[in-house]
Amino acid sequence: MESSDTRERRSFVRVLYGPAQRPRLAVGGLDFEIADINQSGLRLHSPGSMTFPSPFLGTVAFCDGQTIEIQGRVEWHQNEQIGLSLDRLIPERIIEKEQRYAILTQG
Repeated sequence: MESSDTRERRSFVRVLYGPAQRPRLAVGGLDFEIADINQSGLRLHSPGSMTFPSPFLGTVAFCDGQTIEIQGRVEWHQNEQIGLSLDRLIPERIIEKEQRYAILTQG
């Protein structure tokens, strides 16, 4: 359960993806699944001992074929997940489109 402090810090809509609908992040020749995304950051699955550069520059490839360039830094790394914060916000229209996609493809 999230504390009230955590909820207050999150001011952006977060899109949660199921395993079959996850976009990908390519960074330095490596490919990561995006578990969730919002305008200011994202959470990745990082299986095994894969390391992630910080700061980073990468490309998000959404399931509809759209790609965007992002850059930012690692905020946390726990178990097989990595939390990233972005230097610039992802446009709200992209997050809204992804939210619709996630809702329509829930299974």
